[in-house]
This record gives sequence, C-alpha cells and structure tokens, in this order.
Amino acid sequence: MMRRKYLTIASAFLILSFAMPAYAGYGAGVINRFYVSSNGWVYFGLENQLSNTCNYWSEQFRFNTSSAGGSNMLSVLISAKIAGKKVTVWYSNSSAPGSDQTSGCLGDAISTLNGIGIQ
Repeated sequence: MMRRKYLTIASAFLILSFAMPAYAGYGAGVINRFYVSSNGWVYFGLENQLSNTCNYWSEQFRFNTSSAGGSNMLSVLISAKIAGKKVTVWYSNSSAPGSDQTSGCLGDAISTLNGIGIQ
C-alpha cells in the first residue's frame, strides 16, 4: 500500500513537471520600452540586458497574446511600466545570445518570455 502511494506521488510529480513551461533563464530589471504588433506579438526590453538574451533595437523578449496566459502577461507588463516597477522575467535563451540587430539578433532570435512578475 505504501509503495503504491509513493508511485502515485512520483507519477503526479512527473506529469506536473512536463506541464510547467520550460525556461532557461530568469532575472529582473525595469522595462525600457515595449510594443505590440498587429499579429499579437509583444516585444519588450529591460534597461539592463540579462544573460543569454540578444538585443534587437532594445527589445530582448517576446511573447504572443493569443492565449489567456499571453494576455495576462501583457497586463502585468503594462502595469509594471506605468508604475515604473522592476519586473522579474523567466525566459528561454536566445538563439543568438550577446548579439544585437547588426550581428545576428533578429526578431525570431529574441528570448521567448515564459512568465513575468512585478517586484
């Protein structure tokens, strides 16, 4: 009976670990600027550049607002920008870390945001 309980708990943990969004980096900073494109993508940058990101005309992160999660992240982003608060971000690494728009950081190389919080 005890073994079955441990197997159930281990199985639940394994399932939940795959359900969590994957992120490779996290850090914090003040939002420099952001914009929302007509196709639903949001691009933004922090005043400081975090590790494993690239800098495309001051944007280091992107996410899509087509899901409820994306819309919620946009609300947090706008609130933090208006209040001038520092944000914590969780993101996937850029495919061109340390570069800018002249050296390999293009729109699809920007780190994808997985989560955001206001400090």
